[in-house]
Amino acid sequence: LKSEDENHQLSPISNVTFGLTAMSPNVYNMVSVPKTPSPDTPQAVLGDDVGSPLYLYEWDSRGVGQDLGCYNGLPAPYNPSGVLPNCGAISAVAPGNAYLLWSPRLDIVLDAPQGSSDVVSANFVLTLQEGWNMLGTPYGKEVPLTAMTLQSPDGTVTKTFQEAVRDGWMEGAIYTFNGVNYTDEPCNDSLGCSVVLQPWKGYWILVKVGEGYQLVIPRP
Repeated sequence: LKSEDENHQLSPISNVTFGLTAMSPNVYNMVSVPKTPSPDTPQAVLGDDVGSPLYLYEWDSRGVGQDLGCYNGLPAPYNPSGVLPNCGAISAVAPGNAYLLWSPRLDIVLDAPQGSSDVVSANFVLTLQEGWNMLGTPYGKEVPLTAMTLQSPDGTVTKTFQEAVRDGWMEGAIYTFNGVNYTDEPCNDSLGCSVVLQPWKGYWILVKVGEGYQLVIPRP
């Protein structure tokens, strides 16, 4: 999991429907956008809120290890390992994805462009990478993790999140970042699962078994 330094460089790794108001200043915040933004460029969706320059990153996993991957990003991609091929720029902000966004001050409120629309599908399907994935709810209301399901790459096997943890598909927790520290909330058989994904916030989950597994998020 990742933090940052004084030059905004990354280092190895409320249910408010109108916008995220609990942004911590002068740190990276984990955010998502519970809309289909239009226009969807990073500058139109987030740059108008935080100003310029825009520092925005999303993790592109290449395996289960914490350093197996790199960040797509603005103003430039970032590779913490220096070994794997570099990632690229972020060309669009998409619902269901989460991002690390630098907040330069306290009074920032995120919103979506006026042309944006609600996600109305009964189920939102997010294809996961092997390793760490950044995600958020695409809907404007909270969604409990227990309502979500995981599907195998061929779509023939469906499990609840806790069943996927029990069978070795997933790490048994979900992680959040407050700008300084990471915290984890358990979701497994032994400790239960009270995790609720909130609009505009971002989360990390760990897929342990391979590429192409799908997280199905039902409309609340």
